[in-house]
Amino acid sequence: MLAGVFVGTAAALRFSDASYLTPQGVVGMPYSHRFEGVGGCGPTLPYRFTVINGSLPPGLSLAADGLLSGTPTAHGSFSFWINLNDEDPPSLAWCHPGSSQREFTVTVLAAELVITTRRLPTGKVGRPFETLIATRGGVEPLEWQIVDGSLPLGLALAPRTGAVVGRPKEGGRFRMTFEATDRLGTTRTRTAVLVVDKMTIATRRLPSGTVGRAYRARLATRNGATPVRWRVMRGPLPRGLRLEARTGTVAGTPRSSADLRVMFRARDRYGDVSKRTVRLVIGGGSTRG
Repeated sequence: MLAGVFVGTAAALRFSDASYLTPQGVVGMPYSHRFEGVGGCGPTLPYRFTVINGSLPPGLSLAADGLLSGTPTAHGSFSFWINLNDEDPPSLAWCHPGSSQREFTVTVLAAELVITTRRLPTGKVGRPFETLIATRGGVEPLEWQIVDGSLPLGLALAPRTGAVVGRPKEGGRFRMTFEATDRLGTTRTRTAVLVVDKMTIATRRLPSGTVGRAYRARLATRNGATPVRWRVMRGPLPRGLRLEARTGTVAGTPRSSADLRVMFRARDRYGDVSKRTVRLVIGGGSTRG
């Protein structure tokens, strides 16, 4: 009776055909591709993969089991060599470990350029202002311009950074369209709104007073940055009353009746100025002393 002995044979170690079908990546988007081996001592023994030359796309890494994954951070075509080998030392008597090297290329596309800013932070007349128009995707550097509308006086758009900087000199609601163009010539626009608060004197009418009685009332502002300095522009105040410049308080003891319209001026720490004519009525008699 003849006894047969089976001796295992190993085919040449190589990369699978699917390994060469590397998908395109996109900057900022998760990427995954698995390199596979065929023949050699596998799949009984595990295949191992290492980069031996060239550069992977930034943001990606190759695991020993052949998984190329990560999130690309730069666009372009990236070529690299991978070494494939099977277990060393081998644990199968009939198989001797081998290796195979091949070059692969992964192309990473730039993400679509998008301007994400829709509304700028609120500014204040005279106060330093700085913000950056935000984008995602595109290929830097970007070039910026305003194609419709305008920034308030005192602010400017930096054409290379998309920063809006300066000190606004006027208040209001400003609507403008920003345009960004990347290095590949891709152009995108976005309309955004900038609100700049201007200080105003909120007091429209002071409380009425009475001749011979102590009087005290304080003027108020809206959107002013302290300290605020006050003065009477046109009036004057009734006799016996005075304006405290540091607090905006009208105080004293009126000595005559009056029905006046007094113009006050307020100036805040950033130089923003507001004027308002305020009515003040003092009743209760004629001039005293």
